[in-house]
Amino acid sequence: MGTNSKRAITIKDIAAKAGVSSSTVSRVLSAPGMVNENTRERVYKIMEALSFTPKPVMVAKSLSRICRIGVLLPFFVRDSFVERVRGITDTMPASDYEIILYTVTSQRQLDEYLATLSTENWIDGLIVIGLNIPESARLRLKRAGLDVVLIQQTYPGFSGVSIDNVRGGRLAAEYLLNRGYRKFGFIGAFSSQPFTVSATEDRLRGFRERLLEENERGATTILDEAHVQVTELSLESTDIGIRPVFFSDDRPEAVFAASDTIAVRVMKEALDRGLQVPNDLAVLGFDNLEIADLMNLTTVSQHLHHSGKIAAEMLMKGLQERVSIHNNVVIDLEVVERRSC
Repeated sequence: MGTNSKRAITIKDIAAKAGVSSSTVSRVLSAPGMVNENTRERVYKIMEALSFTPKPVMVAKSLSRICRIGVLLPFFVRDSFVERVRGITDTMPASDYEIILYTVTSQRQLDEYLATLSTENWIDGLIVIGLNIPESARLRLKRAGLDVVLIQQTYPGFSGVSIDNVRGGRLAAEYLLNRGYRKFGFIGAFSSQPFTVSATEDRLRGFRERLLEENERGATTILDEAHVQVTELSLESTDIGIRPVFFSDDRPEAVFAASDTIAVRVMKEALDRGLQVPNDLAVLGFDNLEIADLMNLTTVSQHLHHSGKIAAEMLMKGLQERVSIHNNVVIDLEVVERRSC
């Protein structure tokens, strides 16, 4: 058969001959310093034996030695996501790592991103924030050998950074009980999109559990269903339309909001209706965003920036040392006291 009819040698061919994954060959081209020396030399020898000429983009990446890191997250970028991304970018030196954001608007788009990123060798590592990864996509990522770290989600065989949201709800209830409140409300938002992780239900469950335990000990605490509002998070707005009952004569003494952004809205509406916070209505948030400090909002801190930092460190360690140990870190929670309770 003539030379002109031969199929072009691909990265997958090199990987098969070298006994490594395609992503490892890609990393040899894009960030050789991240690959074990013996593995790197074996790949180079096979490239030479097969007369493999990488595409110009790969040559450019090899010369720059910059590692490309994908960050996959929902497209409705809330402040909590921004803080995590900031933790990632603050930890990964720009001289060594290029951060590429992929925002997801639908289940179909998530599936397409995962299929492409696990086969095309565009990136060297991936951080996934707040997304549910289908089992089939997890298997593809595993087969591709792509380094992946999850934030807000955990799966067997993957490294991740998460919090215990049920404990977060219990911590909120404990704090408000210790402050002497006995009549409570809860406001949270969830997304009906199946590809996103929703923590609201777990925070509410923990909140309820702790209040029920207090009642079993002989106390009288009230969490009336009229004072529990869990509303779908609009794709266009975070305005959840808080029920007027939260500000009526029958209002709760203290409201636990599942996020700081919702808590701030509760505070604003209370003030607009002539109520004083916390004298007429106490408000407790969740996240500890910058706005919580500005509004003197007491909140449950989940150390968002720190979670992004840990995820970045996990990924860098995996890329540099080629370790296969999977680690799941659970971030501790704490109440940050200010003046809203």
